[in-house]
Amino acid sequence: MFYLGQFFISIKRANITGVLFVIFTAALLSVSFNKDKLSSFITHAELEHSNPYFNALISKDINLNSISRKINSLPGVERVKHRKIVDAKKELGTLNKELKSSVLERLKAIKYSSLTIELSQNLKIKSQNLVKEYLTRLVGENSLTLSSIKYPKQKEETVSFKDKFLAYADSIILAVVAFMWAVLFISVLKRNASYFYLVEKFQRKSNIKLKAYSFGVGLICTMTILANLYIEESFSVAPLGISLVLITLSLVLLSKTKYKGPVV
Repeated sequence: MFYLGQFFISIKRANITGVLFVIFTAALLSVSFNKDKLSSFITHAELEHSNPYFNALISKDINLNSISRKINSLPGVERVKHRKIVDAKKELGTLNKELKSSVLERLKAIKYSSLTIELSQNLKIKSQNLVKEYLTRLVGENSLTLSSIKYPKQKEETVSFKDKFLAYADSIILAVVAFMWAVLFISVLKRNASYFYLVEKFQRKSNIKLKAYSFGVGLICTMTILANLYIEESFSVAPLGISLVLITLSLVLLSKTKYKGPVV
């Protein structure tokens, strides 16, 4: 409790910078945790397909990230977008042209997830059907409703800056949040450098700063991850791991820094 108490004292001493550091620590992990869903949310409205694609409705609780990764690894699959739908009635309105009326009746009031699988333009019909069959085996025929393959009208167009930005928007957002977190972390450390120097001298203990921030940041990370797991069971493994490594390396580098300024 001593080290955790020292962490919160340092946050209080840093004033608004300390509060922002706590917020951005939670934000960094939350954005990393939900990177795939963030990408899906950003690009969903812009998903005007130029390649063949089909939609899938899943009427059971399933790990969408795992399904998306497996489908996306298949030859001929360009990209997979997924999202969890709370109310089926809203989504059915956009799919009524693709599904039979009997299917629509069966799906009323069902909570389900939505997948959009975009295929390569030169992918043969046999291979397209193999992608559908593989998805059916992964999910189960009784829990899956598939649309037919759609072939959008082709038109000549150049890739705009907006399209390029949207393609990497989730990574850009994550990078900006990580940069802001690093800036705030350094700022909080500078504001408390002399404080921790004096505490170590009076307490006759070493590495109080490292231990305090390890306990404090560890607590924030644990609470943030548990909160995200409670809200959504699936998550982006790689970005979350990278963020945790960034935080860990920052703490390790913290242990190497020595206070050389005046004692105030």
